[in-house]
Amino acid sequence: IMAVCFLWVYMDKYIKTKDGYQVKYSVFGDRNNPAIFFITGIGGNSAVWNDYIEPFVKDFYILTNDFRGFGMSDRPRRVEDYKFENFSDDLDLILSNENIEKVHLIGHCFGGSVAINYVKRYKQRVAKMILIETSNEVSHLAKFFVK
Repeated sequence: IMAVCFLWVYMDKYIKTKDGYQVKYSVFGDRNNPAIFFITGIGGNSAVWNDYIEPFVKDFYILTNDFRGFGMSDRPRRVEDYKFENFSDDLDLILSNENIEKVHLIGHCFGGSVAINYVKRYKQRVAKMILIETSNEVSHLAKFFVK
């Protein structure tokens, strides 16, 4: 799906994860610009970032996602499909699908914890990371998803 919002173009896309789930992500702006990936917390979806994209979209290629289990992405039934490594692999697959070698990560809450895990596993792909209300400890709610 491609649309024009305010003065910028965005497109909703889907990827198939390594374990067969469909994950939705959105891209905004010019693909030739440096990339920023806005990563939401548990229970949110990519739309929570819409009010924050406009100041960045002129100078950056923006990505947002719906984590597996949320928004327009598939909802795995097995608890083991919600491991940090799976969330990180999903992000990496999105970046690979977009041919992005380096990315700036902005992670909120659980999304920040996923960003930390991503950096541990794929640090060569991360230019910078910003964490918002994030902990390096798994919260009680998140423990349900990442057993």
